[in-house]
Amino acid sequence: MLYEVRVYLKSGLLDPQASVIESSLKRLGFEEIKQLKTQKVFLIQVEEETPIERIEEMCKQLLANPVMELYQIHKVE
Repeated sequence: MLYEVRVYLKSGLLDPQASVIESSLKRLGFEEIKQLKTQKVFLIQVEEETPIERIEEMCKQLLANPVMELYQIHKVE
């Protein structure tokens, strides 16, 4: 079974990496950009019988910083 976990900053927090990329794209002529945000994507392959709660625990304990980040878990078909 394959899960995709997306980790991203909470709304209102500065995303310096996204700011640099957004500025660079605008300098290259991509003026239509209104906002750019970064995310981390983890693809986690587990045994079939692994419950999604185990993926939740991975997120809470290591993959996401609960103070600054949110996450979404999607089962990949």
